[in-house]
Amino acid sequence: MNGIGGIVNGIPCEEMLAQIKGVGQYVSPQACLFGSPKPVMGTLGLQTYVGVCDGELYNKDDLVKELHPLGYRFADRSDAAVLLHSYMAWGIGCLEKLTGVFAFAIWDGERLTLARDRMGYKPLLYGMGINGLIFASSIKTILCHPGIKPTLTQQGVAELMLLGPYRTPGCGILKGINELRPGHCLVYRTGNTPQIKCYWRPQAKPRADDLATTVKTVRGLLADAVKSQTQSGGKYVIGTGEPESSILASLAGVRTVSAQDAVCSDEWADALTPATEALGFPACDADAVFWLRCKQLREASPAVLSGEGADTIFGSHPWYTNDKWSASVRQRLPFIRHGALGRIDPEEYVRARFDETINAASVRYDDEPTDKRIRQMTCLTLQWYLPILLTRIERMSDAVGLTVRLPFLDHRLADYMYNVPWAMKNHGDNDKGLLREAFKGIKADPPTPATPNPSFLRKLQDMMREMINTPNSPLFEIVDRERVKSLASPQTLAYFLGINAWLERFSINISL
Repeated sequence: MNGIGGIVNGIPCEEMLAQIKGVGQYVSPQACLFGSPKPVMGTLGLQTYVGVCDGELYNKDDLVKELHPLGYRFADRSDAAVLLHSYMAWGIGCLEKLTGVFAFAIWDGERLTLARDRMGYKPLLYGMGINGLIFASSIKTILCHPGIKPTLTQQGVAELMLLGPYRTPGCGILKGINELRPGHCLVYRTGNTPQIKCYWRPQAKPRADDLATTVKTVRGLLADAVKSQTQSGGKYVIGTGEPESSILASLAGVRTVSAQDAVCSDEWADALTPATEALGFPACDADAVFWLRCKQLREASPAVLSGEGADTIFGSHPWYTNDKWSASVRQRLPFIRHGALGRIDPEEYVRARFDETINAASVRYDDEPTDKRIRQMTCLTLQWYLPILLTRIERMSDAVGLTVRLPFLDHRLADYMYNVPWAMKNHGDNDKGLLREAFKGIKADPPTPATPNPSFLRKLQDMMREMINTPNSPLFEIVDRERVKSLASPQTLAYFLGINAWLERFSINISL
């Protein structure tokens, strides 16, 4: 697995280093940074900077041109080197200049700076261990360190059972584990509390563009995103039968390739374990099937484009206009073991997190009620749904050596679309109507047929019966063993099996 990791004011261990392929490392008395590719170094005056980066900078050439007049010269023009010198030149202000997908760490001898891209494609987690801060791209890398004890508390149970596979922004489920949120950076000085800052989120602004101008702008922004993301390869677009895949194929001048929807029940069910291993969190049925699709796609190309993100940016998710996003709470309540949540009130827990998110959304005083609602739902999606989707895409594809690029999630397009009124997004009272209008000359591919396999449920039920008959299955410390016998939802069964696999794989202590 590619990625980055490190520890400040603590001791690294071989188990952590072994988690990242081709790992290179920098070690000093105060800090250890490791990653694939290896750490890069730069000197400014008497100060030495060391950085590791996971990801791609799509505007790397522009940054080099801007750094050159400032006196920066470097033979290595890797993403990590350009990013490090950008930080040396502008500090954390460099984040406003970066376009791409990235998670990075920079150590300057006194402080550690962590940052994550605006949408959260590249994951980054951290925890406070004995005498120091530990960080990594994957939670399983952090858990390799003996200074971190994986413990699931009642709040972690609430995250798993009431919100999962989503989770409260910034929550790592396990005690003491946190996730750096998309569009945020963290600065840690030895012995101090980490300081976290948000450097990007969509802002509500006055709107003046008419439909024709909006259509032209959307076309230009998306075309530019496709151009910048295909400079380093990508022969195919994942075909979905939705207009976005055909649009990307046309803009990139490539063809679509479909990953089969139909998989046999044994393949799908058995993929829950490798998907959990790749994810570092409990896998659900969607994670398992995407892991299988990535394996298929990797046979066609090492890099592909995907239209994922179009629904988020153009307002096509069902919860933009209803409140279905929290339906899983009521479905799972009967299966939670008595006492596992302590005094946590399930409905209150979920509602409080919903309110926290929508109340923090940037809105205008003169927004129409519908436009205010859409802005709030966009923020909810960006902070809850999208990071989980992107972690799935990134972790599953990385596990099989596939790169997936997502032009619809260019932050400039997201910023612009945040201020497009709903009537225009829903042009012609049509799903993704504005997108269809902007590219109305492009014919969509036929829909990919969905062929659910009825034996999938039977396979999951067989796996659950086997687990029920296993005396020490950790799942049943939080799930009622008797009630789960009657469970007939394949999604919930798959998720519960994923939780059990996760608890076992990482030897998680359950402390309720």
